[in-house]
Amino acid sequence: MPAIDFTKAGEEGIKILSDAVRINTVNPPGDELPAALYYQKLFEGAGLAPEILKPSETRANLILRLKGKGSAGPLILLSHLDVVGVEKEKWKYDPFGAAIDDGFLYGRGAIDDKGMGALFAELVLLIARNKIPLKRDILYVACADEEAGGKQGVCWLLENHRDKIAAEAAINEGGRVKLNNGKVQYVAIQNAEKVPYHIHLRVKGTPGHASIPLPDNAIFRLAKALAKIEEYKTPLKLNDTTRAVFRGVAELEGDSPTGFFARSVEDPLIGAYAREQLTKHPYFNSILRNSIAPTIFKSGIRENVLPSEAEATLNCRLLPGEKVEEFVAELKKVVADDTVEITHRQGKAAGVGPSATSNEVFQALSSSAVKTWPGAKVFPFMSTGATDSAELRSIGVACYGILPFPLTEADEARMHGHDERVSLKSFTEGLGFMYRTLEEVAFA
Repeated sequence: MPAIDFTKAGEEGIKILSDAVRINTVNPPGDELPAALYYQKLFEGAGLAPEILKPSETRANLILRLKGKGSAGPLILLSHLDVVGVEKEKWKYDPFGAAIDDGFLYGRGAIDDKGMGALFAELVLLIARNKIPLKRDILYVACADEEAGGKQGVCWLLENHRDKIAAEAAINEGGRVKLNNGKVQYVAIQNAEKVPYHIHLRVKGTPGHASIPLPDNAIFRLAKALAKIEEYKTPLKLNDTTRAVFRGVAELEGDSPTGFFARSVEDPLIGAYAREQLTKHPYFNSILRNSIAPTIFKSGIRENVLPSEAEATLNCRLLPGEKVEEFVAELKKVVADDTVEITHRQGKAAGVGPSATSNEVFQALSSSAVKTWPGAKVFPFMSTGATDSAELRSIGVACYGILPFPLTEADEARMHGHDERVSLKSFTEGLGFMYRTLEEVAFA
């Protein structure tokens, strides 16, 4: 294999990322076409033949296939072109300016997910320029609409062009490389994710003048229902992925209380107590149970008018394999009020289980992580957020999520927040990590 100058390659990757950040693809409305055209031009300049697939005039997905010998099934390098919105006035830097300051590139999508798209693009260029033979096809897939559910992106591709993205496995966003005190502490590879559902509560009341209060006030009745749901504690459950997560946590935390409780999650005597103690950590709480978070409350038209109805939206994240119908039925029992209407909207690829950790892609990610960051712990991970991997898993594609850039907890929190950024050093390290992964799993 050719010797790769990762410092030089990292600089080129950062240039690609800078260009991508400067293309505003906030979703809604998305408008990913200019970003897709940018990558089309980039790849065509290297003698490659990308294809843009458009569900509408302004929405776009891009696919590029690097042909291999076919001795293994295709591997997708998956990213998305759209980003979430910004509160520009609360940013120190222009969110679409790609400013570089003190070793960091700032901009919306620097991590989620234009950073992945740029890193994967640089990998494609390295393979093409160095004429690296492949044992399997590599598909560079940059999707539209991930931040709004994927209907114009991966879902549309699966419905209309499934043959173009047929694959054995995929590497996508979703996992973490955790940086602590300047050193990579662990690498968590996502092989499962919770399934999001929007559950709606609606109560009708009698409208009228607020100077004469009525007993069926819609706001009071909906508030009572929400208070009951707040008090309801969904059952704590373990699955193969969360068992592996807690084994990793136990190893990391050693003799600390967290380490003790993580080791004890299935202890016949204190397992229930240990699980309850772990729920004090927000992430552990979320991966141990179906979660409920109220996000929207709507009612009323004027300050002096009794509302005719009140509505609330709950963002619920169910554990893999859970049935939303059973969950909604349980909420109805908790509320115990037939005048409160409870409905749900289907989530991403409901009921999809985890991807196997025995898969060669997971194993390649694991071994490459240890080579890149000696001493780092590696374990599976269940993300609480949703990604496009759910849709691919639903058709049998083994998907593994990783944000390959080492991130501190503080920088990870900038995703979807203000002053999102990626370290130039972390980007280059992540590039080397992913190249080594492809060496193991895709190079001939």
